[in-house]
Amino acid sequence: MTAPNVTWQELADGVTRPDGAVHRLVVERVRAHLLEMEDAHFHFDSVVMQAQPRRTVTADDGGDITGIAVIAAALRFGEAHPDERLLVVGHTDTAGSRSYNQALSEDRAKNVHAVLTGDRSGWARGCQARHHVEDWQRILKWVHQAHGWDCDPGDVDNVYGPMSRQARERFRARYNLDFGGSLAERGPQCEADWEAFFELYDVSLAQLLGVPQDQLSGLRSGLTFLSPPILACGEQWPKEGRSEDGLRSAVNRRVELLFFDQGEVPDMSSESPPGASLYGDERRFPKRRIPVGGAAFVELTVVDLGDEAIRGEAYELDLPHGVTRTGQLDERGRVRLEGLPPGDCTLRLPNVTQAFEPTTVPTGAATRVVVQRRTIMVKVDGALILGGARQLRDHPVEEATVEIVDQGRQVVLGDDDEAMPLDITDLGDGDYTLRVTPRDAELATEAAGPGLEPAAGVEVAYRALDLTITLAGGQVTAAAVADPSDLHGGVLGFTASSVDVDLWPDFLASPHSRPRGGAAIDMVVIQHSGAATLGPTLEAYLARGGAGTSAHYVIDPSGFVVKMVRDADAAEHSRHARWAGSLGVRERSIGIELVHASGALPAAQLDALKALVQALVGRHGFADHHVVGLEDVATSKTDPVLVGRRMGDPGPDFDWAALEGSNLGLRLSRPDLVAATAYGGVFAAAGGKIDGTSSAPVITELQNDLAAIGYSLNVNGSYDKHTRSAVRQFVLHFAKHARARGLTDREKSGREVLLETARELKRCQTW
Repeated sequence: MTAPNVTWQELADGVTRPDGAVHRLVVERVRAHLLEMEDAHFHFDSVVMQAQPRRTVTADDGGDITGIAVIAAALRFGEAHPDERLLVVGHTDTAGSRSYNQALSEDRAKNVHAVLTGDRSGWARGCQARHHVEDWQRILKWVHQAHGWDCDPGDVDNVYGPMSRQARERFRARYNLDFGGSLAERGPQCEADWEAFFELYDVSLAQLLGVPQDQLSGLRSGLTFLSPPILACGEQWPKEGRSEDGLRSAVNRRVELLFFDQGEVPDMSSESPPGASLYGDERRFPKRRIPVGGAAFVELTVVDLGDEAIRGEAYELDLPHGVTRTGQLDERGRVRLEGLPPGDCTLRLPNVTQAFEPTTVPTGAATRVVVQRRTIMVKVDGALILGGARQLRDHPVEEATVEIVDQGRQVVLGDDDEAMPLDITDLGDGDYTLRVTPRDAELATEAAGPGLEPAAGVEVAYRALDLTITLAGGQVTAAAVADPSDLHGGVLGFTASSVDVDLWPDFLASPHSRPRGGAAIDMVVIQHSGAATLGPTLEAYLARGGAGTSAHYVIDPSGFVVKMVRDADAAEHSRHARWAGSLGVRERSIGIELVHASGALPAAQLDALKALVQALVGRHGFADHHVVGLEDVATSKTDPVLVGRRMGDPGPDFDWAALEGSNLGLRLSRPDLVAATAYGGVFAAAGGKIDGTSSAPVITELQNDLAAIGYSLNVNGSYDKHTRSAVRQFVLHFAKHARARGLTDREKSGREVLLETARELKRCQTW
């Protein structure tokens, strides 16, 4: 008895043996080795093979079965078994017509075949022809998670929304940067996008295989395909059970990669139905699954010795098989990359001294890395934070040098409002002076006052600011202005790795100023903003266009002073004003604006005002009582003599007596009146008064006294409206606070002068 081997094809064609003997025929069956591209790697009605499955698919070794992992397994199997022949089989579920599903299964198989063979343009054409928004949404999310690119579209919801559009734009920009591409950042999905995705597929495939990317073509050329290489089964062979034939797909849309041993393999596409010898009742090819090595991940959270996340630091991560990824830690100090082969990764942080240098971590687990910093990030802003509120908008410090005094550590900050790293390597625990010095063109040598007179063209000036920072264990534990009483800066905030400095300007040039025209400075005019905070006043004085207003100095309730117009120039205040018999108050005065809404002035603000006025008197040499309020000098726009246009500025809350106590401003220092002779003796008897019924000589004497002090009126012997307004403003100036007394309504309105007011008129210093 003979025992020859025969194949299925020989049996089908007929085997001849001599009669008269018993023959044993051993049929040699061709074996098929199976790799499954599961249903999870395809969206409904789509042909696009996804690198990241729609659900977690766990491999036997515990990793994730990604689309890339299946392709990698196929290339490795083909390399190890060069005589095997490969067939790519596509399937669909039963939704849709039979003819539609037949074409869909063919396109799916072609899509996977293109990835296997490296047909980038063919893959891109197929994807563009038959895809959904969720296909490129999921790929963008995979690129974000596997490669660390900032292109997360949010939910994969098949909706073309703003997040998806912006994510695709960021992907295109990053691809152009890293791969020298020319993708238009805006515009609809196109073949060029799919070709870019294919490039990222290949990067991950090479990484998972542990080979340089240029070696992929060699592995791909090692695959031998059947002819034809594609078999489309449509909905012919539905799979009803998850474990059926050892397959894992939960539903029928899948692609199978079948490697066949040497032997005769029939043309399965000509079978009726296609693939009957694989999936029909008389299956000729036993299938054995090829194990798929899972793709691992690495997740690192980097913290400092104080357990604070290292945010935004650059990292270098050496992955298994010699590939290095670079990027930045996110806002939680974390980096996560997926689709990696098992093995160890090495983390390096170029700007940070690590507790273990370098740090080696395994893939497949979340790892917490503790490091010690060697730099702190320093930022300098010009927000002018007072009372917890930002007073200046969009006002960056153009340039500044930050140094740790006596330690030889410094960094120059630019005008892009970005933080810069300052070296603290090897600095021990303790307090250090952190000095911020503006560039020379913006450096003020003293605080706002008459001594600070920047050159024409300088728009802002700051003083250098010293802070005290405390370092412990390589991190910042405290930061504050070295001298809190010296108001010209603050700390916006600090963390273990950063200090944000707020540098306050001593000079901010208002565009609203003019030449004095040769007039000498001989007075100070005080006004108030009516606002509770500094910001609105600064913004108004800095605003360009229109008539505009300004003052030389603005004083915050904290006592901080900002100079906004050089003393040499006239500020745009007191436009219609008259004092001491002449107009042109604006051209001969210094204007001081008090940030004040209501109530008594804070002591710090009042002290700053006194110091500033004394400095102005000393610098410009005018009399120390030449200090008045805007309400004292402002006249009517239509009547240049009628005083009172700015009645209430600086208002009833301003205590002139506080200035007088420092020998500043109008003061009651002359001899008292003589009742028998002053004002025609009208006050010699009780109840005396001056009003519209008084004689012309009495009224003329009253007018002369008011004019000698400086108030605007016409000396004509008539108790007219100009006289009434001057009396009213004088009373508002003196009859309040420490000198407050009961006033009749007529005296409040300036219609009469009683004894106490008459005494103050005689005692007030004249101009």
